[in-house]
Amino acid sequence: MTLLNTWLHTPCLVPQITVCRCNSRLINNMTPLKAQSDDRPEKFPWDFDDPNTPFWNDPALKSPLSRNFLTCFTAQEVTDMNLDASAHLIKDKKLSLLLHLLQSKYEARKAEVAPSPLYETAWEDWQRLMVGFIHLQDLSGLGEEQQNSLELLMKHGRDGKRNLVGVNMMASFKMDQGKYDDAELLVREALPWLQEHEMLGRDSPQALGCMRRLIECLWKQGKIDEADKVLGEYRTLVTDMGNGKFEKYQDEEKEEMETLLPKAPALMCVGQSDG
Repeated sequence: MTLLNTWLHTPCLVPQITVCRCNSRLINNMTPLKAQSDDRPEKFPWDFDDPNTPFWNDPALKSPLSRNFLTCFTAQEVTDMNLDASAHLIKDKKLSLLLHLLQSKYEARKAEVAPSPLYETAWEDWQRLMVGFIHLQDLSGLGEEQQNSLELLMKHGRDGKRNLVGVNMMASFKMDQGKYDDAELLVREALPWLQEHEMLGRDSPQALGCMRRLIECLWKQGKIDEADKVLGEYRTLVTDMGNGKFEKYQDEEKEEMETLLPKAPALMCVGQSDG
């Protein structure tokens, strides 16, 4: 019996972070904050408390959307938006409003640095805005616009390099399209970067989330032995999380895999029939 099937017939031991499929926790300003004095878990730069306000209390607008939108603005800009005045709007209208506000911010920032491109003069601001666009486009069903934004993000990394945040997000986009062969190539490109990043590592939630995407890509293509191998590595990493700096995410990782594993028989059948 393969490791994959063993997991399917035993109580699940493991899995991730509750993040939108197309959105990983960002890697900007990756300096961990000091542990809380009352022994609460260490807080990381990507941890974000959802605003407890009428507008953001809509379940459809929780993290990572709230984080990826609000971090594009100053506190004063957020106050001036007076979003709570629009709390009565339905989800689609709220998303349209957020897209409009983000587009206005983007155009204003572009004008400030013109004629130079924003990604050259203020790369971190540009990346935050692009990730915000991509998430809003995803939730709004704007697939073509989302793909264009992802391609642009991938093209412009820091110092002119390929943007691996974009690569990782594009992998999820390709998975949603059922293009698992393309997605696998992208995941394999992003995974070593996440595992070797000085502020992340093999047991970081970002790297583990990428491993789950790789497992699903392999299952969907019928590459069961490879999927089992990655699953075994994943299981070991999550089991050992209790001894590392990402201990507080261990339960989330277990829950995430508990969601993924029941799909395994169907995923394997799809892969085998297609192959």
